[in-house]
Amino acid sequence: MTDIVKDRLSKVKVAELPPVDDKTTTFIVPKKCIITDDDIVVGSCFLIELEDYIIHPYEQFDLHINWNNGIVPKDKYMNCEIVRVMNKMIKINGVGIDIATKSDTGNAWEGWVPRKSIKFIKRI
Repeated sequence: MTDIVKDRLSKVKVAELPPVDDKTTTFIVPKKCIITDDDIVVGSCFLIELEDYIIHPYEQFDLHINWNNGIVPKDKYMNCEIVRVMNKMIKINGVGIDIATKSDTGNAWEGWVPRKSIKFIKRI
């Protein structure tokens, strides 16, 4: 595979690219999972990424105190199930994921999170 092709593939944002094999000329690009608000329903499961301020709340941010009994999630990435949806708040039940090794960390957490602070990576 040429450097030009590698450069172009590195700029792709519409699909999740599999690892590149230099020995082949065949490359299959799977369709990217696009998740809309209509997909976020009770019982659905996702790999998510939480914003940093959810994991490390700043002093004036009291979501964990008011909504989650003072408990803060320990992991940025989680496999979770949607337990409840209430306006712009989503209650999730999940377990932490080490994204580098794709293994679970064993840190379970259930709580409320604002919709804008969750990035849905893929449906599981």
